[in-house]
Amino acid sequence: MSTNQNDQARFEAQYRTLLILWGAFLSMFVLYYFLPVAIGSRQQPEDKTLSILFNVMSPLLVAVSFFVKRNVFARAVATQDARLVQTGFIVAAAICEAGALLGLLDYLVAHDRYYFILIGFALLGLVLHFPRRSQLAVTNFKNLSS
Repeated sequence: MSTNQNDQARFEAQYRTLLILWGAFLSMFVLYYFLPVAIGSRQQPEDKTLSILFNVMSPLLVAVSFFVKRNVFARAVATQDARLVQTGFIVAAAICEAGALLGLLDYLVAHDRYYFILIGFALLGLVLHFPRRSQLAVTNFKNLSS
């Protein structure tokens, strides 16, 4: 195999890894949504303080995930390190997942029946973080950006 073929194979393997990771994160959101459905309905809380806290923190975490990903990707391009693309993606997806976990906690602890809105918002963040070939190609595969 020539160097170009090795680079192409390595590029495809790294992109495939990003897609597998994205799918794994996506599958967790299904669990976060259906777990409260399986548990059943809960009583209404008397104090809405926790629910308000979860409703503020979850979208904030999703917004922060985009800033973190952008900063890590900028460093990946500057250092030409494709591993930082994977790191940035994992960190951004994990932050979105933390937002979904706050939605789950909103149901389990604060007994809010609109928990699914927080999970849906975090899911939207994860969908927007879908890995693209171009994000990986600009690091060290400049001529493979197919």
